[in-house]
Amino acid sequence: MKLLYAFGSKMRFGNFDQPRPDLAVMQELYKMDKDAFLVDRTKQVFWPLSPTLLEPDFAIPDLSLPAVTYEEAGVRRANDLLDTGLPIHALWSGGIDSTFMLACLLLTGRSLDQVTVVMNDESVKEYPLFYKKFVRPKFARLQSVETITQQAGHGCVDGIVLTGELNDNVFGNPMMNIFFRKFGSEILAKPYSKQQLTNMMSVYGISYLSCQCIVEVIESSFKNSPRPIDTVADWAWWYGWNFKWQEVALKLPARFKKDTRVEGFFSSADFQRWSVAQEFDYSSLANVKLLPKETIRKVTNDPDYYQTKTKFTSTTPYYALPSNAGIREDGYRIPFAEFDPMEYYNPDNSIANWLNNQ
Repeated sequence: MKLLYAFGSKMRFGNFDQPRPDLAVMQELYKMDKDAFLVDRTKQVFWPLSPTLLEPDFAIPDLSLPAVTYEEAGVRRANDLLDTGLPIHALWSGGIDSTFMLACLLLTGRSLDQVTVVMNDESVKEYPLFYKKFVRPKFARLQSVETITQQAGHGCVDGIVLTGELNDNVFGNPMMNIFFRKFGSEILAKPYSKQQLTNMMSVYGISYLSCQCIVEVIESSFKNSPRPIDTVADWAWWYGWNFKWQEVALKLPARFKKDTRVEGFFSSADFQRWSVAQEFDYSSLANVKLLPKETIRKVTNDPDYYQTKTKFTSTTPYYALPSNAGIREDGYRIPFAEFDPMEYYNPDNSIANWLNNQ
């Protein structure tokens, strides 16, 4: 049996019964990325704990089709969700991603009777104008994130739990943001090289050998990238768009029962194709998500949010319900008391193979 997801702290701080060099390298990656349960969507790289790709949900879509604009991708996604006819429980934090999600639902011009906005007091504090002008008059509301997450944790939610997840991955995060905060924006424009990434990773306290190994293992997948990896920003984009897509998508489902249908708004093929075609402006954090803010301004006519709102960690529903330790490929949620990482150990992995060739 293989893993679809493993909770970050279990990997970061886990004591493996059988110390192995490849597992030690894998654990070191968590010093830089605290949620580094990586799944290579191109199936080139194989990690030590047998992560497997959930298909077709998280497979790379057909990239030969033409890309649409970012806003068009959002409105298409909103229409597709409404077309299901299912109740939609939209988790709104007041942040950019979840507000764009609601803006796209409004831009469909359709009845939104099937949509309930799930929120809390912090959601209103983060964007009071949007709540007053749009959420309160136009949507049904459940003003308790804790209620919906607890219901989902017991398998009691009918329909779709809709999140604003994966927009960070679409825009090249979370690694671009990690690098930005550690090294400043200038680092992202630097040409990619193995030495450049090795030096950067070593700043996080990762051993030089582990840095070399991780960089070269990830580089082995570059031939499958739909865009060239020429800069540090390109490397960070590939890390998030390819290797972290499934981990981010399953972070919330790991807290819910198997049968709860959870969807990230930004998981659609349109958003992924748009991401492949983009050149992102990372000269400042305020520029990272100008496009979703443009759509929000189009709906709200609110220049202040567009000009001043920056990305920061919004109040999320994740912590209203404890996470399980992992998700198996059969969908079973593994409680912490049952989770033994060595049950999923794969000795024929890319890190072990790299170490054996040194």
